[in-house]
Amino acid sequence: MRKLDFAPLEADYRADFEVLTKYQEYSSELLRISLLLLTGYGAMLYGIVTSERLTTLWSDQTSKMEYSLVMTGLFSLLISAAAALLHRVLSTAGFAQRIAYARHLAKLKAEPSTANPESTGANAAYTIMLKRYWLASQLLGFSACALALATLTTAVLFAILWPS
Repeated sequence: MRKLDFAPLEADYRADFEVLTKYQEYSSELLRISLLLLTGYGAMLYGIVTSERLTTLWSDQTSKMEYSLVMTGLFSLLISAAAALLHRVLSTAGFAQRIAYARHLAKLKAEPSTANPESTGANAAYTIMLKRYWLASQLLGFSACALALATLTTAVLFAILWPS
C-alpha cells in the first residue's frame, strides 16, 4: 500500500488557511457583538416589564413604530448571529473541500497516466469548495448587514424610550 506524502500540500494551502482564519475571526466578532446586543435587549425588555413608569409608558403610549423597532432589532440580531454561525460552518467545510481538492491534485501528479480529474473526484471537490465558499461569503455579508440594521434600530429605540 502506497502512502501519499502530504507535507508539500501544507505549503499549497497555508495562505488559504490564513485567509480563512481572518474571516472566521471577523465572523466570531459579529457573533459576539450580536449576542452582546441580544443580552442588552433582554435587559432593556426586563427593565420595561418590571419598571412601573416604563410599563405605563410601554403599554399606554407605545406606538406601532416602537413595537416594530423592538421586533426588527431582535430579529436582526438573531439573523446576524445565525448567519455568522453558518458562515463558520460553511467556510470550514469549504476549506475541508480545499484540502480534498489538493489531495486529488497530488494523486493526479503522482499517477498522471492512470488518473483523470473525474475519476479522482478533483472536479467535484473543486465545485463543492467554490459553492461553499460563495455561500459562506454571502452569509458573512448578510450577518454584517443584519447587525448594522439591529444597531440602528437599537439606537433609535433607546432615543425614543430613554426616560427624560
